[in-house]
Amino acid sequence: MKRCFVDVKNRAVAVVEMNSQASRMSGGRLTIEEKGQWLFGINAIINWLISVRGIFDPVGLASAFGGGPPNYPFMLRLWMGFVFIAVMVFSIQLYLASERLVTGCLLTSQNMQQTQ
Repeated sequence: MKRCFVDVKNRAVAVVEMNSQASRMSGGRLTIEEKGQWLFGINAIINWLISVRGIFDPVGLASAFGGGPPNYPFMLRLWMGFVFIAVMVFSIQLYLASERLVTGCLLTSQNMQQTQ
């Protein structure tokens, strides 16, 4: 988790990444945010792996989950392509959100320096 701190007196901005070391030092338990990060990360990996198999082998994927061979395998391939793209877009959105945070903090500090 990243947080932005602005020090008005010293005209400085610090973007600090809060990691799990602080929570482990305080008792070894993960915070809710850290549990959520792990949950979404593992879910993204599972979705990506399942979608790749469905794109290349739709009949094998259907039989792996106890179903018969699909009547229209191209529909399964199409749906797995959507899942694959959704996982990629989600990971890109997380990157862009952190990039916007850093850029916003830097622009805020620059504007504060110009006004004082």
